[in-house]
Formats: sequence, structure tokens, C-alpha cells
Amino acid sequence: MISRIKTFLRIVAVVKNWFFISLAYIFPRESLFAVFRNGYKMKFSPETRKDFINYVNFFRIFPFGRIENGQAKIKYGLNDLTFNFGKMGPCVLNEVFGTEIYKESLNNFNIKNKTVIDIGASFGDTAIYFALHGAKKVYAFEPLPSVYKLAEENIRLNNLQDKCQVINSAVGWGSGAYLEDPKFEYIFERDLEEYKKNKQIPIITLQDIVNRFKIENAVLKIDCEGREYDIILNSSDELLKKFDYIIMEYHYGFENLQKKLQTAGFSVICEKPAKLYASDRQEGRKQMLVGYIHAIRI
Repeated sequence: MISRIKTFLRIVAVVKNWFFISLAYIFPRESLFAVFRNGYKMKFSPETRKDFINYVNFFRIFPFGRIENGQAKIKYGLNDLTFNFGKMGPCVLNEVFGTEIYKESLNNFNIKNKTVIDIGASFGDTAIYFALHGAKKVYAFEPLPSVYKLAEENIRLNNLQDKCQVINSAVGWGSGAYLEDPKFEYIFERDLEEYKKNKQIPIITLQDIVNRFKIENAVLKIDCEGREYDIILNSSDELLKKFDYIIMEYHYGFENLQKKLQTAGFSVICEKPAKLYASDRQEGRKQMLVGYIHAIRI
């Protein structure tokens, strides 16, 4: 009931013909056009309800944002940014550029002129965010080919090729091909078919990255939907000390990650976890404890 009220209030806030859309949302009917307060129009029907809510959430955060030819255009500070959001919908921009989930990290640690290793690059939003905040170079890693291509395109659309490099690779616990590793576990049901069609996605380790790019005194960002445990817990203390600052999202609790980082010589702050149920994940991974870890090398 509470979630329905929130949805209704969001629709009222950003949709001009909210009354008729709200009725159609509750009592499905033939399609009509939703007219947003910034002038954008989209067809609303029972089949497009999910997409509609995605756009509602986007325009709630970016009331002056625009959608043109499948691309979202937003203003961030003095920067005009353009993103191809693919099948994910425009509201994927909300966390990084709207609510700015990494703002506290930047308050804790100045990344200006630092190299950033971005594990879990998604469609390039975090790489672009770090580059705009002064990172000297961002090496971003994304395993899913379709999302990797979006990241490359978005970096090009925003003219940041000199600062951001995307690598189509999984970062994990060993070497070889992603799906051929016996320790591989599917996380998202929705991505399974694409992974099956791209069995040769390579797995590399954090050590491989440090060696390849000659990493020293860098920043490490990890958001890889549960594989942070493999990366951190299988890394040596000396390897972790190649980084001055580590920011990661944890998905199934933080205790063992905190202990590992403290042992490696980091001052660690763990945000209180939020309990989430993720229906799109494989059995055994649906119940989640999610939050952020901030670790500064002492």
C-alpha cells in the first residue's frame, strides 16, 4: 500500500495528465499518451507500465532531462551529458548522477589526478563520474558484452576516451573463460542467455590488473553484484596496498570484507546494510544485505 502511494505521488509530480494516467494505471485500459510536465510524451498501456515508471523515476530526479532517440540527456554541474541506456531505461542514471551514491566517497578521499580501477562498469556511468571529478585515468571492467558496448559508446558520446578505457572482462578469482570456470555461479537470470552465447568472456584477477596497468596508489571501486568477496578475500595484503582508497558495494554482508581490509592496513567504515529481496537473482542469492564499504589505507 505504501509503495502504491509513493508511485501515485511520483506520477502526480512529473506527469501533467496524472489523473487519467493514474486511473489507467489502476484500471488497465486501451493505450493513451502520458504527457510529462517537461513536454515529453510516451504511450501508456498495460504493456508499457514498467517502462512508464522507469521514466517517471528519471524525470523525478532530472525534471529538465530529455529523452531523444533512445538517449538520455542530463545536466550535471556545468556538464551536458548524453547516455545510451539500452534496455535498462533512463532511471539507471539516478543513483550516480542524481542521488550521487559516490559523493560521500569523494568527500572522504580526493580522486583528483588518481588512477581509478572500476570493477563493474555497467554502461559507463561511474567511469564518466570519476573522470568528471578529476581522475587522471579510469580503467573500467564490464563482463556482459551488450553492456560493455554501451559503456564504450557513452564514453565516446561524452568525449572522455582519453580518460576512460573499458575492458570487456570479468574480474574474479582465477584466469580463463568466464562460463568454463567450474566455480562460476550465475547471478542474474536475465543475463544467462547472453553469457551462454559469449562463453569466451575472460576472467582476470586484481593482480592481473595491477601488473598490466602498473597500478600504484590508486583508487579501487567495486560493484560486481556479489563477486566482491572473491576479489577481496583472495587478494594478498600487499596487493590491496596498491590502493590508497577502496569503495565497494557489498551484497551479502560486510563482516569478512571488513576484517580482511583491516588486516591489510585499512581504516574501514561500513554502512549499515539494507535488507533487499532480489527476485531476478538465482536461488540462494535472492535475500541480500546491501551497503557500502569505504576503506582508506593507513
